[in-house]
Order: sequence, then structure tokens, then C-alpha cells
Amino acid sequence: MLTMTYLKRTRKKMREMMFTFQMMFTLMETIEKGKHLRYQLHILKLEGRNPQNKLEGLQDCPIK
Repeated sequence: MLTMTYLKRTRKKMREMMFTFQMMFTLMETIEKGKHLRYQLHILKLEGRNPQNKLEGLQDCPIK
């Protein structure tokens, strides 16, 4: 028979795993956005446009 302590520990572990999964997913989305922005910046430079005008509203997303 399962004890309440075991069930509580199991629930806590599951919540921690879900939080970790959510953080990993958010990190992956951020990385993908950064890659997409770098690609857009590269295309704008190749076209000879001013990339600053295009990226003004996107300054909150860091590009490495």
C-alpha cells in the first residue's frame, strides 16, 4: 500500500520535473528566436539595408 509520504514525494518530484521541462523548452525557444534574428540580420546586410530599423523593436531578445 502506498503511504501519503511516498505520494507527496512523488508529486513533488513530478512538479520539479515539469518545471525543469518548462525551463528547457523556454530556453530552446529563446535560442531559436536568436538564431532566426541572426539569420534576418544577415539577410538584411546582404541586401544592403539598414538592419537597425528592422530590429529596433526586438532589442529585448539577446543575440550572441
